[in-house]
Amino acid sequence: MREHRDHRSGGERIDVAAPLGKPGARTRTQDLPPSSSASGVLASPASHAVDDGSDGGTGAAKTGAGKGPGRLAAVAGGSVEKLNAIMATLLPGYRDAVDALDSKGAANLAANMLAVYQEADLVRDELRAFLEPSHPRYWQNYLLPLTPEQTAEREAARPMLGALDVAATIVVHQLAGGLGVQRFRGREVMRDMTGPIPLGRRAAERLAYEAAQTCEMIDLVNEVRELVPPVDDGGAARLDPDAGRAIAAKVALHARRPVSIAFLRTALETEGRWSFVEHAIAPDGRTVAQLDKAATDQAEVSGAMANVGDFREDVALSLLPRTLNPAGYDVGDGSGVPIGATSANARKVWAMIMSADPEARPGIIVRLERLSVLSALLNNDALPFALAEQLNDSLPTGTPHGKEARRLLRPAFENKGGGRSLARRLRDMGPAGEALAFSQNVATLGFAGSYGDAYDAREAGQISGSEFETRQLSAMVKTGAIAGVTVATAGAAGAYAEGFIAELLAQRAATAGALGFAARAVPQVAGGAVEGAAGAVTARAAGDAVDLYATGGTSSSFGDYVDDAMLGGGLGGGAAVLFSGLGAGARYLPAAARTRLQNLALRFPRHEDFFAGLRRLGEDHGATVRISARKLYELGRDGIVPPGTAQRAIAEVTTSAGRRVGLDDPIVVTVESPLALNKPGDVVEGAAPIRVVRAERVAEDAVSEAGDDVSRAVDDVADLGDEFDAGAASRAEGSAVDDLAAFQAAARARAVEELEQLVERVMFAPKGSTLGDAAIQFDTYFVSHADGARMPELLRSIRSDVATRTYKKGLLVRKGAEEWYFEFNDQAAHLSGQRANAMTAADGIGLPAPNVATLELWGYRGARTIQRPGDPMPRERKTQWTPEEEAAARKAIEDEPLLEAGHVGVSFDGGETIYGLTPDYRGMPLEEVKRRLKNHDVFPGIVGNDTEVFRKASRMAREQGWNTEPIQATLLLDRLEQPRMFEEVQRMANMKPGEHGMGYSWSLPKPGPDGQHFQGGTAVKGPPREFCSAMVRNCAAYPEKLGVPIPEPSGKMIEYMPELKKWADADAPIEARDAKARRP
Repeated sequence: MREHRDHRSGGERIDVAAPLGKPGARTRTQDLPPSSSASGVLASPASHAVDDGSDGGTGAAKTGAGKGPGRLAAVAGGSVEKLNAIMATLLPGYRDAVDALDSKGAANLAANMLAVYQEADLVRDELRAFLEPSHPRYWQNYLLPLTPEQTAEREAARPMLGALDVAATIVVHQLAGGLGVQRFRGREVMRDMTGPIPLGRRAAERLAYEAAQTCEMIDLVNEVRELVPPVDDGGAARLDPDAGRAIAAKVALHARRPVSIAFLRTALETEGRWSFVEHAIAPDGRTVAQLDKAATDQAEVSGAMANVGDFREDVALSLLPRTLNPAGYDVGDGSGVPIGATSANARKVWAMIMSADPEARPGIIVRLERLSVLSALLNNDALPFALAEQLNDSLPTGTPHGKEARRLLRPAFENKGGGRSLARRLRDMGPAGEALAFSQNVATLGFAGSYGDAYDAREAGQISGSEFETRQLSAMVKTGAIAGVTVATAGAAGAYAEGFIAELLAQRAATAGALGFAARAVPQVAGGAVEGAAGAVTARAAGDAVDLYATGGTSSSFGDYVDDAMLGGGLGGGAAVLFSGLGAGARYLPAAARTRLQNLALRFPRHEDFFAGLRRLGEDHGATVRISARKLYELGRDGIVPPGTAQRAIAEVTTSAGRRVGLDDPIVVTVESPLALNKPGDVVEGAAPIRVVRAERVAEDAVSEAGDDVSRAVDDVADLGDEFDAGAASRAEGSAVDDLAAFQAAARARAVEELEQLVERVMFAPKGSTLGDAAIQFDTYFVSHADGARMPELLRSIRSDVATRTYKKGLLVRKGAEEWYFEFNDQAAHLSGQRANAMTAADGIGLPAPNVATLELWGYRGARTIQRPGDPMPRERKTQWTPEEEAAARKAIEDEPLLEAGHVGVSFDGGETIYGLTPDYRGMPLEEVKRRLKNHDVFPGIVGNDTEVFRKASRMAREQGWNTEPIQATLLLDRLEQPRMFEEVQRMANMKPGEHGMGYSWSLPKPGPDGQHFQGGTAVKGPPREFCSAMVRNCAAYPEKLGVPIPEPSGKMIEYMPELKKWADADAPIEARDAKARRP
């Protein structure tokens, strides 16, 4: 472990080793910022000894830097300030995020608050180690006599312990009342039945679980909002039956905890969606409304906050016989004859009880006694006494009914056998048992999740039954960073605190020789590096932490919030450091507290991944980031980097790498800024705030595997110092541009040669042939996945007018009117059949003969929601748009009514031209048109070029945040059918309204007697003309009259657009080459 001084800022620096088990990880040099002065609700007694915070918390402490108690006083001052920030800013922001149904922002804020709380615990412990002789490490710190100066420093630090104790106590109680699901938008979800979260002995872990549960419930509410759109278009919103069953299954999991389903009901009622969900049927046959009522009833027994797991009272009563008196009548006074249950039934009931949270179990046991069935569970050895003892040992103390439940259970195992209880067994397991008790909390709070394979250990008493597998906590998986922060900062069995303090005090040990242990490497916790005094963990480390925490080996893909959380929660510094580290939660900070970078991220949310890598970019620090060339183009388009940056960077990398760089290839760029983007303020319009000073190609072994999002793979921030010369970089860029033309010509020649070799490996299966046992229905090209991935790069190098689209199952290529579709088949080279190179090559491109034609369906919903920068969720137009937004919408819709109605069209040239069917309403007031369409009157139809309509819809989506971004689905057509369809559209487009025989109307609520979704009638304007129902359509259903399959037959946009989206997201183009394609 190396230590050195940063001579520019005067701050201490600690080099931290990369995470274990992460090959190729880079060493990170991380500033250790001392505290800024304390302020807020609780004043810091040591505020006189620290920097004034003018540098944002990164300057050196004026006194005590590098010395044990003095340094701790400075760090403690920062902890107090950040605890104040929790109460004054972060917790109110968290509640705002919950009320806004923003789970990402809530998770980010919760993770930071818990990291700060854990930090305060560590500092408090170390202060006690210096100040209290009863602390086990006190005498380690003072093996040598203290100098008078050191004694004075120790006494100066003493007031900090009391200040931290008070601050931490207040904060933990504030969090207990504010992190859970007890309230939504100021409303108590269960009135008087809920209170603060019961914390037990592991407050931070329980708070992490509660925050994760809250985020899980927010995600479920948002899922319902997506599935149940608002009532509009003259129709009624409804929940698809399959979607209803899926939602009900998720609700059933949360119904095990009364307060959770109450939060869900309250939020959905507020959003106007509950009435669509309450009738959905869960897997056990109950409706969501019945689940809600059962949970409310259960709250009377076990409390609103406790999770009853798989326990169901009705099932328990069916498995356990009631106590009978000699006459055979039910009794409940204990005087009857006990009748035992079967062993199998007793074990089932025991497993149901053990699946509940420990705090819920006493209430369940007392409830079973009052129902006269507990004796059937415990008597006549129906339940082995060891299991009864385990149940007894799992009951927490200090809960309602706790003592009574223990009294009822005790006779079932006292003086029976010599087996060890669950608690004793865990203690006997040594470190493994301690880790198990930590991660699962069996004998204390028991809120953590998956017991998985532990069922096999049941008889050994290590854990309880297989039903625990149903306790998988998806909340911990979905917001794993919260748990990751908790594990990383608390550590298993206190190992983290010990190792961390060893590092923190290493300098004091070197100068005074007073420590009883030597400095050593920062310990690895849960597979991730705890990085120095900043206490940071990487995104992958957080995923590994959750693996350990949930003991389920779940996927480690939870990196969205951890860098945010640990940058904010890092030890040292004050509230400014905490605020600057926030990511998704920054929008809930007061505007004055947000950094320039956070404000940029709110203004350009689509670039949030890029800004995440620059969180500490300042005047004297650059950053190295790995992104795609396409992302650079987008940054330049939005004015974040200067125009032309992407072109120059690609030219530079192309020259240095000796091969062309594609738009989706990853490159490494070094950036700088003239502004302190990591400090509060805003970025005014004008000059780009970020400059690219160097660009490099990513080494082949560093490129992410196929499917990785390279734009999110952000390298650690690095201190550049004098490492680069911006002038030299500019000269290199100019030289690269000069040489680019010659290089591209050579690259094109190489690409042509490589494509020829690739085409030789393509197999051609003509229509009517067989492939194994399967008959080939259409002329088909087969290509391997590797060749299919390489082909677009080669084609782009050869011809700029070639368009490609890669699907999961194949590759679509278009050059003008010629189109190809290649199906992926890794066995293609070994299949028998014609080789593609035997076909006639297309002129100028080197591919075999075209084998498909395509048509695209384009569509968008009318303006229903808006989501502007800073909005966590779309806002519905009917209830949530501002007057200014509504006024702007009315003006835009006046100019183009289809922005409100929505539109669907067809394109034969890849979206360059889009044709659609619209009504001829010229000269009629818009409100009159709407009234007549709702009445299903018929207008003469106009077939025309509506490309500009779709461009306007896309522009409103980009600039105003409307939900009008068009989606596009591609259909494969027969190469002879597609020209016929195009000619038909052209013919109709050249005719007067209605002259082609097509009328326009809105679809009926249900098909008419003739099976048609539209009503015929006389045209409401123009020459008298009768349209039969078979010749009346709206824009969505019109393509059907051309012989084009459509995703939904009625044409109702509320039902049509979700189906079109499924087509757009399909694994391959939609197959429509059937020879029996419909004709009008």
